[in-house]
Amino acid sequence: MGKMTPTSWLTGLFLHTRRTRHTPQQLKDYTYMTTTILVDADYLDRTAFEITVNFERMLERRVQKLDLSRWTDYVSLDAGLQPNDSQTVQVVFIYSAGKKELKNCLPANLDTELNATAIKTNIAEFLFASCCAEQGYVTVADLYEQSLTALLNSEDTRQLILVADTDSYAPQLRRAISGARSDITVTLFVPQAVTGFRCRQEILTYSMMAAMNIRSEEII
Repeated sequence: MGKMTPTSWLTGLFLHTRRTRHTPQQLKDYTYMTTTILVDADYLDRTAFEITVNFERMLERRVQKLDLSRWTDYVSLDAGLQPNDSQTVQVVFIYSAGKKELKNCLPANLDTELNATAIKTNIAEFLFASCCAEQGYVTVADLYEQSLTALLNSEDTRQLILVADTDSYAPQLRRAISGARSDITVTLFVPQAVTGFRCRQEILTYSMMAAMNIRSEEII
């Protein structure tokens, strides 16, 4: 995984963590990727832990940590992204204040390994960025909603892949997604289907299990 120069897109996201409120026009002025994977990192890490606990008991063996370089491939394919090694996908991790690393994923460090880094696969080149919901300024739920809204308002956006905690802030997600343009494909990844969302849904745990080396034949 190599280092990259942070994009103006990431700069736009970081604006949300400051005291000053920015206008929709200011946010629209930033450059966005055509495809973005927007991840609630706290939720992803917690889900990886739950999968580990459940399947280590079931399989009676150790389960490896979530390999994020493989997971981004799998979740992109599940969302319908066609392999194209010349395309670029932005992966943004939103995380809570005080959380420096993902305990159940690799790479783990949100500041160095998952921020301003990139990895190229046969699916796409994935650009990783992380954004902290600074304590006292904004919550993870609010930052996720604001980031999602900014992406939906961008003329550059064509596909959004969402990994969010629907148990904690479903109303905010529904509100943001309901305003999506018809030319934007939104795919929400959830552990099981949820009602009230005007977008495509896919099961999150499938891609995670594959990236944790849990084989289907082991659980049949």
